[in-house]
Amino acid sequence: MWHTVEYFVNHGLTVPQFYGKWPFIRIFGCQEPASVLFSIFNFYAHWVLYWKFKRIVKSKYPMFYIWTYFSFICLNGWFWSTIFHARDTDFTEVMDYSCAFAIVLTLLYCFLTFVITMSWWYHVRYEIPHAYLIGWFNILAVLVTLLEVLDFSPIFWIFDAHSLWHGFTAPLTILLYRFITLDCLYLKIYHNKTILNMHHIH
Repeated sequence: MWHTVEYFVNHGLTVPQFYGKWPFIRIFGCQEPASVLFSIFNFYAHWVLYWKFKRIVKSKYPMFYIWTYFSFICLNGWFWSTIFHARDTDFTEVMDYSCAFAIVLTLLYCFLTFVITMSWWYHVRYEIPHAYLIGWFNILAVLVTLLEVLDFSPIFWIFDAHSLWHGFTAPLTILLYRFITLDCLYLKIYHNKTILNMHHIH
């Protein structure tokens, strides 16, 4: 494969994919080292931020269990992403794709869709101070996903568009968890006020 790549490069030709994959330099035996590293970053981000969330938001708070479920789905997804990019087999491919799909479905359950979430942000942006966080998360998530459209041969035979997408999603996790933490605290206050008003009515 590398002899073929060298020929294409030396003759100014576009480097092709081999069986649907770009040629990557293996590091520690990993087939796609950058994607492996950035998948680990995403796993680590979800792990650290979830436990930070759990220290602040108690189990009785609204949405606590839904966001806990979301966090574990994401941790599972990034675990299999790491395994798949390290070693591509039929089994790891199925696990990566199915777990990534589970993350998408869970996000649809938690937010519904991009349009609905952005519509909610627009209507409550002056009432709920932390709403801007989910607005920026959505916009930036869409922008970095556009990297998937830019299918170019790997930079230094390590960084392709897919791995860079993984790299940019890790810091976005900070925005997301900051939003869900503040939103759970807000919902708890709103819930307490609702219960108090109901007592006053009775």
